[in-house]
Amino acid sequence: MVTLAFPESVYLKMVLVHYGWPLLAALAGAFAGYAVAGWFQFEAFLLDLLTLLGGILVGGMAVQMLRKLKTTETALNSLQMAVYYPSATPNMCSSGVNSQSNPDSI
Repeated sequence: MVTLAFPESVYLKMVLVHYGWPLLAALAGAFAGYAVAGWFQFEAFLLDLLTLLGGILVGGMAVQMLRKLKTTETALNSLQMAVYYPSATPNMCSSGVNSQSNPDSI
């Protein structure tokens, strides 16, 4: 296991870029498709189809736009990370007295 230490703001920015903005764009496209289908008073099948197509198209456009911005590379290049490897014996330096290690307690 490797633990990477980097600021929370960078993590939140990467989560928003990869998940948040495409999800919001897809939801906006779905609502727009639903509104257009309702405005033209289509049947239920076409209403669902336009809602689905609106979500997929607008979400896909958002993903393509965010890929062109290369925000992930910029965020990762600005980091100075330190890699910490966890200890194989994490309890070895504890300050408490362990009752199993005391031979008088047996």
